[in-house]
Amino acid sequence: METATVKKNNHGANVRRWREWRNINQDVLAEQIGVSQATFSGYEKKTSWNRKFWRRLPKP
Repeated sequence: METATVKKNNHGANVRRWREWRNINQDVLAEQIGVSQATFSGYEKKTSWNRKFWRRLPKP
């Protein structure tokens, strides 16, 4: 029997890589989207988010 592989999204890791690539600290980006640094850190640990979060991120 063949099993299907499900690829998981890891949005938190993607945002962290983007943030580090742009040389932006968590506290700076958190301030820009209106949350605390601790909350933003939690976002980076999540594997997926709702659309509301994505709309809060600054445009590149």
